[in-house]
Order: sequence, then C-alpha cells, then structure tokens
Amino acid sequence: MRKLSAVLFTLIALTILLSSQEEEKKKDRDKKPVITEEITVTAPEPQDRPLASTTVIPQSSLKAMNTKNLSEILSFASGTYVSTGTKGEAHIKIRGFDTDKSTLMVDGIPIYDPYFNTYDLKSITSEEIESVKIVKGSSSVLYGANTLGGIVDVLTRRPNPPSLSLKASLSRDSTSFLSATGAYGNDRFVFLGSVLRDKSDGSRVKLNGETGLLPNSQWEKTNLTGKLYIYPGRETEVLLQASYLDSEYNVPAATAYYSPRYWKFPEWKRLSLGGGITTPLLSKGTLKVRTYYLKYDNTLENYKDPALTKLTWTSLYRNSTWGAFLLGSHPLGNRQEINFSFNAKRDKVEQQGSATSPWEYYEQTTFSAGLEDRFRITEKWSLIGGINIDTLDKKEGKTKSTVNPIGGIKFNPTPFTDIHLTYSRKSRFPSMKSLYSTSGGNPDLKDERGQTMEVGFLYNKDFTLSGALFITEVDDLIYTVRLPTGYKSYKNIGESRTKGFELEAGKRWWSLLDLSLRYTFLDTRNKDEDRRLELVPESQLNWTVGLSLPSEVRIFTWGVAASSSEIMISDKLISVPGYTIANLSIEKSFGPLSLYVKGENLFDKEYFTEPGYPMASRRIEGGIRIDLGGTR
Repeated sequence: MRKLSAVLFTLIALTILLSSQEEEKKKDRDKKPVITEEITVTAPEPQDRPLASTTVIPQSSLKAMNTKNLSEILSFASGTYVSTGTKGEAHIKIRGFDTDKSTLMVDGIPIYDPYFNTYDLKSITSEEIESVKIVKGSSSVLYGANTLGGIVDVLTRRPNPPSLSLKASLSRDSTSFLSATGAYGNDRFVFLGSVLRDKSDGSRVKLNGETGLLPNSQWEKTNLTGKLYIYPGRETEVLLQASYLDSEYNVPAATAYYSPRYWKFPEWKRLSLGGGITTPLLSKGTLKVRTYYLKYDNTLENYKDPALTKLTWTSLYRNSTWGAFLLGSHPLGNRQEINFSFNAKRDKVEQQGSATSPWEYYEQTTFSAGLEDRFRITEKWSLIGGINIDTLDKKEGKTKSTVNPIGGIKFNPTPFTDIHLTYSRKSRFPSMKSLYSTSGGNPDLKDERGQTMEVGFLYNKDFTLSGALFITEVDDLIYTVRLPTGYKSYKNIGESRTKGFELEAGKRWWSLLDLSLRYTFLDTRNKDEDRRLELVPESQLNWTVGLSLPSEVRIFTWGVAASSSEIMISDKLISVPGYTIANLSIEKSFGPLSLYVKGENLFDKEYFTEPGYPMASRRIEGGIRIDLGGTR
C-alpha cells in the first residue's frame, strides 16, 4: 500500500505542477449555481462525483418512510450499522468504525458532545432534513479533523414561502408525535420556523418470547428551530439560525450481561446558534463562512431501585463548543479547481460527578486547514490531491499536530460511468472522556492513525449500479473495554484492519416502482487480540421498495438483514445473533392532505444490536400530514 500511495502522490504532484504552468483561454459560457460536495459555486452544471464512496438519501425517501429521526434513516444505508445500547442513544458505525471516529454535520456545523465526542442520532429529527449524505473511506480534507471513520452530512429543508407543513401521528403505548414547519418571505428575506413534540410512555420489546413494555424507557422531547435567510445581492446569502432541544428520558437497565443501572436524564438540553454568509469569491469562485455555538446542559440521576424512588447521586454536565469554518472554491482555467478550508473550534467541559464531588474543567482547541486540487487531464481522466493539517491545543499538555494527505484518480469512460482509485491518510485525537474520565480515562492514549485504499465504480443511466472494494489499516486504534458496571475503559490496540466491499443497485420503472438493494461485507480484525472488531456484522443487506398506485396511493417497504457480531464484556466474548427486520408504510393523498399507516418490525422479531438491550417489537403507527406550499 505504501508503494502504491507513493506512486499515486508522485503522479498527483507532477500533474499539479504542470497544471499551474498551463494557461488556458477563457471561454464564455452560460453559468448557473450548482452544488458540489461542500459548497455552492458558479459553474457549468457538472455531474457531482465525490472522491469517496458516498450514499445520498433524498427527501423523497424520507417522506415515503415517514421516519422520525436520523437513526431510522441511517438504518438502511450501505456501509452503516445503527445500534442502541448502554445510554439509550442511537449510534452509528461506518464500515466498522465507532461513532466517536466519525463526524455528524448539520448544514456544515458539527454536532457532538465535546466530552464524549459522540452524538445521538435520535436527537436529529426527520422533519427538518432535506437530504442525508454518508461519506465513507477517503473523505475530503475540507471537512476538518477527526473524520477517520467517515461523515454523516445532513442538509436541512428550505421550503419556499409561503408554506406550511403539519404532521401528527399516534401509536401504541401513548407514543405521540406533533410537528409544524412554516416559511414566510420575499426576494430579500425568508424566515423559517418549526416546532416538534415527541412523547412516549416507553418502548415495547420482545424478550424470551414475551412482549411487554420495557421498564424505564419513556421519553419526552421538544425541538424549536428558527432560520432567517437574507439576500442583500443576487448571489449573496446571509444566514442566522437558532435551535433548541429540550428533552428528558429514562435509560432502560440491561436485561443481561451488565450490572443493572437505573438512570434517568431529567434534563437533556442542546442550544445551537449560528450565522454566516455565502458570497462570490473573485470572479468565478465562492466563499462560505459560518460561526456557531453549541451548549449542552445535561443532568443524570442514578437510583438504587427500578422504580426510581431512591436517588443515590446526580451528575451535571455543562459542555459547550465555539467554532467557525471557512470554505472556498475557485477555478483555475477550464480544467482545474482549487478548494480550501479552515476549521476552528474550542471545546469546554464543566461537570460534576455527584453533589459531593468537585467540579471538573477541561478545555481544548482544534484547528484544521485543508487544501484540495481537482485537475481534469482530459475529458475522461482527472486527478484529485489534497492535504490537511490538524492541530490539537490542550489546556494542559503538549500541542499535537498531524498532516494527512489524500489523492485519487477518476476515469469517466462515458457521461454515465465513474471509476475511481483513492488513497487517504486520516487521524483522530482522543476524546476528553477517554483521556480524563475518572471511571476509565487513560491520559497516555495516542492519536489514532489510519490509511484507506479504495477502488470503486458508479453507473447511472437507465439504472444505478455502484460498488467499492476497500481496505483500511489503523495504528493505535482507541478501543473500549466494557465493564459489568456498564462503564468503559480505554486503551490503544496495536493495529486493526478492515477490508470489504459494498454493492448498490437501483432501478426505477417509470413513476410506478422504485427498487434498491445495498449489500456490505466487512472482514474486520483487532490484530492485537486476534478477533473481530466489536459489534460489527460481517454482512448486511438493506433494501427499499416503493410502489406508486393510481389515486395517489404510495406503498413503501424497507428493511435490513444483518449477520451476527460479537463483543467482549469483562473478558468474556459474547455473540450477538443476526436478524432480519422489515418495515412497511402505506400512504394515501387527498391533495395537500395525506393519511398514512406504518408498521415497524412487521414480523415481530426478537433482536439485539447490543447484548442486554432488546430492540422494539412490532409497532403500528397512524398519522396525518398537511403540506401547503412548495419546497426548494
């Protein structure tokens, strides 16, 4: 791999050197705004072909499934595995890498808890999502630091004003969902606001053949969002945004393997503020600048008894992040485009383990600068090369820096076909929890360093067919050791390796039938302990089928079949059986009014994504949606 990467980068360097000496005449063309991977630029309409393997889930699929949150959306994407465990949060693994090794971005803003460096997929609601892009493998250097495992890039909806969307649903066990989204404006400004309410008495699970309400599984959530778009010029946009999530939920105790914990989050709040501008750069480029502030106020209560009557201790978390990023793009002649980025964020943690414990304070600042060059050799061949520098500045301790290159070559034999070969080197800094936690932290942890080689293809004309063959090797992978108490300790393992392939196929027959299949095979190995990586199925098949009938009737089914996985708990290797889950949604529209019924886990399977934490049994939901106005 090292020899191949050296050859690849030599070619890229020579190409960039030659292209910088080339002077081409400017051509007069009609221009219009288009979306590239990261930013909007003024250029002829291209075929967007990302450097890495990428899955895009459009808003039409989200609407057809009537999903509630990002966890449900990602459960059928290739190369991803969604699990729920010890804290009741939904986490994602991308090609076998844990959540803390990937990045969740909502409109370019990273969403994560600064202490844990993780995110709960259930905290991002479907009603605010326009599309979801999952970038795997050799992701762009423009995304910033800590993208070793991949990227989940969420774009939120932008309705045309005036518009109003209402949705309500009800299912068993008093689970209710209400949302309202509206927009008003003109050519100079647009205001968008939304409110969401989600409440449940708990989840029903099937355990040992018996179905019942899972104790201590109730939740309540309210989400408020406001955005103001200002257009001072034809090609300039100013954005001001704010969102607030106020929730409380209980954490079900493990049914096996772990010592029972009786936890409750009476307060789990997230405030997000942001602003920025997107404007032309020089004559043909685009510059996008954003600043943001995230504040987390979380309270965790621990009880002695399942009835939650005997409180033993309360933990307080007051964490925050200040950040900003800059993305720029500008063409050089007709064959070359330069992209650049700068990301900066300051994480601050304030926490108290109990009323008698002292407050703990941690701070650190992360900087990242990236440069990427895309050069078209001929009409069919192109090269991409890039490099980013990531720096971690701790409040106490040494400053760390790492340099990560990326490169690739693309071949487009036809306008509908893309073949790529890519190589990247990525790194990830340890989280503050893994370094400083009093219940398992390890201040001697090293940075994780990984390299990925991938070859893939895409055909998209009468049908869609794509695939990728990849291998990722990671040195000093930070691994968690699960204790019977439910807590984790952290250590670096010598080396891990993941190799596998992905296949996706999709076909649309007129406006009647949509079919897609996605298969992922992963051969993972913890070389230090000579076993598989934890909670990573070897194979996974996902499918979606959409059928549009006369009289505005839409039938949509989707599901997943995952093979078994394993996890080490207190020096005992536990096997997690495989499972197959199928879901179905039937919807009937009457103009702007739609009625739907949805069934999840239709065959009422008893299954686990992590041992000791059973997933929901069969669930039937009915709902109504009213859409007035259009969507951009």
